[in-house]
Amino acid sequence: MKSTIIIFLLLMGTLFCSCEKTLPFETQEQIGNELVLNSAVVADTTLTVTVSRAFPLSKVPLWEHYTFWQMETSEDTLDYKWAVIDDAKVEATVNGERHYGFMYDEENLYYKSDYIPKEGDRVEINVHSDLYGDSRASVTVPMKQSIEIIDHKVLLDNSFNGVLDESTDTYDSCTTDTVMHITCSITDPSGPNYYRLMVRSIGNQRLNSKEALAHADSTGIDISRSDGLFRSDIFFSDDLVFVDHGLPEAYGGWPAYFSNVFDDHLFDGQSLTFSVRIRERMYVNNPRVYVELQSLSRDFYYYLKSIQQYRIFQHSDYSEPIQIYSNVENGWGIIGGLSGSRQIVPF
Repeated sequence: MKSTIIIFLLLMGTLFCSCEKTLPFETQEQIGNELVLNSAVVADTTLTVTVSRAFPLSKVPLWEHYTFWQMETSEDTLDYKWAVIDDAKVEATVNGERHYGFMYDEENLYYKSDYIPKEGDRVEINVHSDLYGDSRASVTVPMKQSIEIIDHKVLLDNSFNGVLDESTDTYDSCTTDTVMHITCSITDPSGPNYYRLMVRSIGNQRLNSKEALAHADSTGIDISRSDGLFRSDIFFSDDLVFVDHGLPEAYGGWPAYFSNVFDDHLFDGQSLTFSVRIRERMYVNNPRVYVELQSLSRDFYYYLKSIQQYRIFQHSDYSEPIQIYSNVENGWGIIGGLSGSRQIVPF
């Protein structure tokens, strides 16, 4: 039986030259008094940091029982107020000279600064807790790379019955038989670069007919939020850049051997053209697709890869234990850098 590993609170919602570290495998009784730091240092977005104490993975029902689709669509999958530390001192140093303090935001359970990161900024985050001591991590915000939409077309899949993945019996009752094929291009600068591609089918919720309301109610859709959004991040592609042999099983609608987190070892310093497919959402106005290329810091890339491996191996008795990547000194968690470029394509 695999021993319990420590996991830290995720951000949201939701990626150099720092110290690398992976989480050791410890039983609940061995967990020490250590800080957990989490922050996505996103270009042009106010910097926030979540600070909590370490806790066993068995205490996190989201990772034990939720599928990816449930995690994405649930508003409150984890009640972690008991783990958050609200009296720490948090400070960010930018490019070795500018210093920013943080205030605790009780409503959102994180520390917020008035600093807005820029591409290329070197950010060091230091946290002090009287009970748990000092922890730190640093990251350089990556330079964003643009993504170009070369072509797109909408096709009808008459054979679609709502099943996204027959091997795992993954069914999405809010997905239609309309598929958009999108051809994209990115230009990669020389040197190691790391990316995440987010392709999201989205639309404004509309439930006008009695039949639509009855169907939504029977499938557990919250029909009270008629002005909300329906979204799905599950997309598909046959391009080799998305192949990951470390993910041999399907998960939550994502096919086996598929990852939307990738590096540039196949196209370093060159342009890459690829195609993706995604389905339209049901019962929506203004259906559209967001295509976002996120440039990731190296640490954020390895963290996301370890999470993707963990989610499919967590209940396997025949696989090696997966260690969650961390770059926090004297603690756990991830301080990752991210910058993104987005295109919107209407259905």
